[in-house]
Amino acid sequence: MNRFLGRGLGLVIGALAGPVGAVFGFLAGWLVDQFRHALGPWWRVQRFFSTPYRERRWAYVEEWGTAALLIEVLRADGLPRVIQVERALSERWPTMGSSRPRRGFSRRSLLDLGLREHSRINRAAILEMLQRWDETCKAQLLSVMVAVACADTAGMSSDELAVIRAVANVFSLPVPPWHRLDRNACIVLGVSADADEGAVRRAFRALAAELHPDTGGNLDPEQRRTMEDAFVRIRNAHDHLLAQIRERDHPLREG
Repeated sequence: MNRFLGRGLGLVIGALAGPVGAVFGFLAGWLVDQFRHALGPWWRVQRFFSTPYRERRWAYVEEWGTAALLIEVLRADGLPRVIQVERALSERWPTMGSSRPRRGFSRRSLLDLGLREHSRINRAAILEMLQRWDETCKAQLLSVMVAVACADTAGMSSDELAVIRAVANVFSLPVPPWHRLDRNACIVLGVSADADEGAVRRAFRALAAELHPDTGGNLDPEQRRTMEDAFVRIRNAHDHLLAQIRERDHPLREG
């Protein structure tokens, strides 16, 4: 009903001047409603950002804090993928005994806002305020972050893991386990995204036997450099996947 407020008032006021006035009043009210619909969220956003962190309503802080930290994951390794955004919207966001603000932002608009205003996200300030959460809410936020990071076929990237680990350290909680490994590193070694430690080590040994520079024999400098670069790639992929597997299968508290 609130979205028709301008039209209703315009019609009532214009009717005082007769039928023609009522028509003009209705049209003027329609323009006002369109203006409010377009710029109302913008005004709320500006008011939200201009309010000091400690003075923001707690219900807004929970919504925006969750959105901002999910955006940190979405932006960790480049542009966010649509499937990750949809996963962020489908997950149950944590809340500690507070309902969503009745006239707040939709979660999609919060994500869109944060992606546009990424430079204005103050992770340290947000985490400081979210320390009010109990351990259940904090763990739920970490689980949502992991779900978003693993939503696409690329699995958990090292940059996404770094963001999640930083939040987990502040909360003094372990990083939740996940299943899919970094897809690019898996492709380098030729293993599946749910490989275990043994599979990664076997794949590395097999490739290292072929690509180690010392096995190159009489290669010209360009061929040797190519082999050395390839060996560095498989070694880095091996180290990265092993670190992910340890974090995935045996999450430890850090910090």
